[in-house]
Amino acid sequence: MSIQEHRVFGPPGTGKTTYLTRQIKSIVEKYGWDSLLIASFTKTAAAELTGRSNPEGKCIGTLHSHALRSIGYGKELAEAHVDEFNTCFPHFRLSHGAKSVNVEDIAQGATTYQTEGDKLMYRMNLLRSRMVSYELWPENIKAFRNAWTTFKKADKLIDYTDMVEIAYNDVDCAPGSPQIAMIDEAQDLSPLMLALVRKWAEHMETLVLSGDDDQTIFTFIGSSPEVFLEGEPAEKRVLSQSYRVPAVIQAYAEKWISRVQKREAKEYKPRDYEGEIKRMSSTLKNPEQIILEVEKYISEGKKVMILAACSYMLERTIQLLRQQGIMFHNPYRVSNGAWNPIKLKTSNRKKEDKQLSTLMRLMTYLRPCAEFWGRETDVWSEAELSAWIDMVSSKENLKKGAKKLMLERQSHVITAEHILEELFLEESGFWDVWDYFTKERALNWISENMTGAATKKAQYPLSVLRKHTYEKVYAGPKLTVGTIHSVKGGEADVVVLFPDLSLSGYQEWTKGGESKDSVIRLFYVGITRARETVILCQPASSMAIQWM
Repeated sequence: MSIQEHRVFGPPGTGKTTYLTRQIKSIVEKYGWDSLLIASFTKTAAAELTGRSNPEGKCIGTLHSHALRSIGYGKELAEAHVDEFNTCFPHFRLSHGAKSVNVEDIAQGATTYQTEGDKLMYRMNLLRSRMVSYELWPENIKAFRNAWTTFKKADKLIDYTDMVEIAYNDVDCAPGSPQIAMIDEAQDLSPLMLALVRKWAEHMETLVLSGDDDQTIFTFIGSSPEVFLEGEPAEKRVLSQSYRVPAVIQAYAEKWISRVQKREAKEYKPRDYEGEIKRMSSTLKNPEQIILEVEKYISEGKKVMILAACSYMLERTIQLLRQQGIMFHNPYRVSNGAWNPIKLKTSNRKKEDKQLSTLMRLMTYLRPCAEFWGRETDVWSEAELSAWIDMVSSKENLKKGAKKLMLERQSHVITAEHILEELFLEESGFWDVWDYFTKERALNWISENMTGAATKKAQYPLSVLRKHTYEKVYAGPKLTVGTIHSVKGGEADVVVLFPDLSLSGYQEWTKGGESKDSVIRLFYVGITRARETVILCQPASSMAIQWM
């Protein structure tokens, strides 16, 4: 079968997902879902291409999921059996962090090792993903590979890389025998993954590789812009008009990325807005000034990102944000609790929710406070009262059995004052607050009268509630905090960038060649998240890039 490979280049903000979604819709209308294979770097990104329009979803997913389907379901992952491996091979002990096979998690710490075994595991999989001949492997990695392979065979397991490796070696056609493959974020696929795609495509009519070599930032797990650009496709299409990046930032970004040695030259036009690049003296060790600037933008309704190359570089910033009650999150990495400390669930008096976060419990406690709730002010139902009274220290406040009483009642009937009298001691300071229930008095009282466990969890929620009203809290954070890797595909009005590098990152930066190019691409992605303003901070040490 004669295959046609098409390549679609989508520079930052040019609507690549929208373009591919239209193409998919057109193909489905003509040939049906069975004709298609759709894959992207992550499950979320793949799902975005089709939304809910595919009822079964079999043709959509990561390449790993397609590979697993092609070799047969029911294969247990070796990464989920770390304890058994450690028992058999204690000298190659793996940490439980080695269980992670989610690419979002890998992106956070692929080069952070807790044990020597973790390091050998990572390097082994990197060599496999890059299809490096086994004869060229270092002896210590060969030794680990032999132990790992022995363990897998004994327990009939496969690992994450095996999914693609086995499919590449043993499976000629993609599952379902589709005629068209659409591969998004193709620049992030490893040589092994792209080899599988191209092998399967030999039995198809059309292969569409969509991506942007300038945004190849997962080189540490094997991705390579050179493999994405390999060969001459039947057709190249460039989505040249950015709908995100303004003129000043686009010009800076183009100058920045032009230093990469091997790249596809492509037309790239900014949106019709000037934008700005600001430089500030703040560093990741002293981010106080930048936080003041961020608060100003947030007050103007702007969405902001604070980004760094590595997650540990954000620790001081997060500490100050928590102390000052500034709401932040990372909607692209919701599993990272440090980046997503705000947990909101809609208050529903008709449905009991035993999983209320500390923030929601405190908001429920403030229910009678007009200063916080405005028109939503109300007295508590028994269920709401139970939600926050569990946080209160019984000593000098509650009558014996008060908490048990509320657990038993748990109705949604509005609480009368006589019920409060059944719970609180006459000498409790609660009655002073109840007589004059302002936000400051209410929060001061409960912060001084919490159980030890509740006190530890409540510091940040209390700071948030002191600073904001109900409407602001429920509107959610306008500030995103995370690594550049974590927000790839995202955008904000204002992007703050710290220039610092880890030791390994700095070694790449100073080495030159492709190693330096990978760092240049990383910060190119960071710069091009901005719709209006980029703020370039100063380095905290000599291990940093130099802004132009």
